[in-house]
Amino acid sequence: MSKFELNIADDIESTAWIESDPFNNNQTANIILHVDWETEEAEIRTEYNTNGMDYRTFMHLASEWRLPDDVDARTFKNYYNDKIRPIILRMVEKFEVYWDGSNHRGRFVSGVKDVDGYDIYSPFEDELEISGLILDAWRHDYHVFFDVGELFQAYEDIIDDLKYDNIDFMTVDLDDDATIQKIRNALEEEEIVYVMSDVQFANELKAIREEIIEEREDE
Repeated sequence: MSKFELNIADDIESTAWIESDPFNNNQTANIILHVDWETEEAEIRTEYNTNGMDYRTFMHLASEWRLPDDVDARTFKNYYNDKIRPIILRMVEKFEVYWDGSNHRGRFVSGVKDVDGYDIYSPFEDELEISGLILDAWRHDYHVFFDVGELFQAYEDIIDDLKYDNIDFMTVDLDDDATIQKIRNALEEEEIVYVMSDVQFANELKAIREEIIEEREDE
């Protein structure tokens, strides 16, 4: 791979980087552009909100930028190559690793000093430019859910929704993979995406159906 090239599949889904963060009330986990200046590598990471910092970032050997939660993974690679990577390639030319007596750390230097003896290059403006470009990255239009029932005002609504696809929610086999996929396809229409495995999706459907049965018995 070339310097700071992102290894992103061409057929990636727009919402592929979205995950639920168990450390933040199951909100969207942070999507991070991680750039390692020493190894000259770049990657997209999904990080939970644990208030921790990556060690290499702490030592200034790497930098991280948080991407928008709704960044379009499908289009980001080309956007990164056109807009962001050229700045990174310019910055790395001024990067060096040094020993502080205890650890290897990273810093940016130009070799040119001002009248007070300080290096005249600071990465701040370049970092700020990257941050601005990231905010301007293309977004997807999907509505993302981490809970199947979150889409409905009442669980009974799922019955009516699935009738349009000739699915009888109260009688279908929720242990059948093909049935689960059919239900998922029906509910994920109109730019709706459930971020969960098929197994989790099936388990939540079973819980919803049990809740409907119990509500009907209590009436």
